[in-house]
Amino acid sequence: MSTFILAHKYTMRIREVLTESYPTITMTLEQFLIEEPVKSSWIADLTYVEFDDGSGGVNMTTLGGKTYFIENVPYETYERWMRALSKGKFWWSDVKYIYTD
Repeated sequence: MSTFILAHKYTMRIREVLTESYPTITMTLEQFLIEEPVKSSWIADLTYVEFDDGSGGVNMTTLGGKTYFIENVPYETYERWMRALSKGKFWWSDVKYIYTD
């Protein structure tokens, strides 16, 4: 199987999974695929999700495998979180007590 066909096959499967899991998601597949990797000793992944109604938040996955959805985090806060030298410190200072119960 050629690399292009293989890549296309997996791209189509990712699109299918995203559509099934998040039917109202407005993030394009291209935005999802070019997401920057998270460099952290505690957080494995941070993904911003925006829904059709304008609400959104961040999916956070820890290195231990737990995933959390933090509602109402503005995109600007997500961008600052991604640029933060310490993702964990940013969680405690700018996210935890502001956007979670």
